[in-house]
Amino acid sequence: MDDRFDKIFSVNVLQFLPERADALRMLRSKLKPNGVLATTFQPRQRGAKPEDADIFGKVLAREMSDMGFRDVTVTKLTLKPMPAVCVLGHL
Repeated sequence: MDDRFDKIFSVNVLQFLPERADALRMLRSKLKPNGVLATTFQPRQRGAKPEDADIFGKVLAREMSDMGFRDVTVTKLTLKPMPAVCVLGHL
């Protein structure tokens, strides 16, 4: 029995993890070949600015690429009061 997944999705999780690289490694290990990791972030902390979503999306995309994900993309959804970004990476 294969305990890996075709797709993994998270919302507002990765920005809270002090060792995000460890979490990305674990998530990558739980994906089947050609699997997809999708994670969404919407800044909600005190003093949040719309550009915080863009910054985190770029940082996370780079970290995922460095971790071996391919075809990493960042998509922005304009919402009120803050935009959200979804970062997709494939194995």
